[in-house]
Amino acid sequence: MVARDGFKKGYRAIQFGIGDNFRLTQFGDATFSFVKFRSETKANYLRGYFFSTFFSREDDAKSTITTIGATPEDDISFNQFAQENLNSTFRLYGGVLSYLESDSDILPHFSYGGYVGFSYNSSTSDIVQGTDGTAQFIDTIVDDNATGYFPELGLNTSFGVEYFISKNISLLAQTGLELSYSYINNDFDEVDERYVDNQLFRIINQQVGAKRHTVSLNTSGVIFGISAYF
Repeated sequence: MVARDGFKKGYRAIQFGIGDNFRLTQFGDATFSFVKFRSETKANYLRGYFFSTFFSREDDAKSTITTIGATPEDDISFNQFAQENLNSTFRLYGGVLSYLESDSDILPHFSYGGYVGFSYNSSTSDIVQGTDGTAQFIDTIVDDNATGYFPELGLNTSFGVEYFISKNISLLAQTGLELSYSYINNDFDEVDERYVDNQLFRIINQQVGAKRHTVSLNTSGVIFGISAYF
């Protein structure tokens, strides 16, 4: 049996997940997980994850020159493409941990709480295509813009067990259920312009919006981790 004094009010812990080759990783989906005890058997927890907001841009341009007909005539085609993406997601959990024991090496516990979350993404793409033939210059310009945001609310509960391998270090495993509500709002706007000899002869404008309310009940799977107490 590991020599330890049990939990006391004010005890704290930080938690990490255990990945391949026993490397420390994020705790489940949580970028951070923090626990603070308010009595010998109850603690508050705060967890959150942040998918790093990232921005990306991709550019591609190419042209081809081919020879057609009995006599050489240049037929030039080209394709230019540019795309920008922005994505950001966060979720914050909070709740209560309740331990069935406080001074044993093996500690069953259950938790209950809730979370809030928000996701946002946007993408913009520009496509320019054209062909310079013997008689006409045909040009196509397409602009696509898409945005979406997804607020979330949820309740969750879990059951787990901790095993202390030293006075201040424990291994843990837990699983649970999550009831979630999300609101999805997507907007898509596309403008397609067609030119012949630099004269606009057709324009197509598409606007699509999608709004959806979703309620789901999911299991969180089994999370393996390690807690460090101080």
